[in-house]
Amino acid sequence: LPEKYTDYLKNYKHKRRWQIKDRERQIYKMFDSVNVEFCTLKDSKYLIDTLFNLHKQRWEIARNEKSTFYNEYRKKFNNAFISRCKEDDVLFSLVKINNEIASIMYMFIYKNNLFYYQNGWLPKYSKYSIGLFHIYKVIDYSINKKYDTFDLLRGDENYKLKLKSENRKTYTLLYFNISFTGTIIRILYTIIQNIWPVIKKIYFLKNSKK
Repeated sequence: LPEKYTDYLKNYKHKRRWQIKDRERQIYKMFDSVNVEFCTLKDSKYLIDTLFNLHKQRWEIARNEKSTFYNEYRKKFNNAFISRCKEDDVLFSLVKINNEIASIMYMFIYKNNLFYYQNGWLPKYSKYSIGLFHIYKVIDYSINKKYDTFDLLRGDENYKLKLKSENRKTYTLLYFNISFTGTIIRILYTIIQNIWPVIKKIYFLKNSKK
């Protein structure tokens, strides 16, 4: 990350910088109260519930299909996971509009790097690009806190491509024993890796018609 937020914005062309600033001006102008907050683990259970609920709402309305993130097992896992984290390992951020939580971000801190994991927002604020507004606010916060990087993690989502300042490759290293069993596992793994995306697509297409 650069030393100043204005330096970060210089990564964009003039038109894009104007759009970012104009969106921010419009949001502050449109509502009586707009606050960006950063939260500790003290209220983590409530924050995790809020994250899952908002993600579910925005996903199902925007994509007209069931959320791939929302399920009770994943919620329990995240609650259990962060209960074992130190205070400065996890960071939540909220955008409150007129005292209502409009957007939430869930992040991790490791070796002075901030890692974005998941977010959610109320669909009624989508027309204001509240998700992007929030991310830019968190980037500004990250720069002020002197984090080395703000990492969006893996993904080819359009907003990540717009926000990135550099690409990093992600590698998966797998080792299979040189044996009959190892060979069978390797073949099965290869088959599953190739057919799983097709099965997933068929499943969501089927469920979206319900």
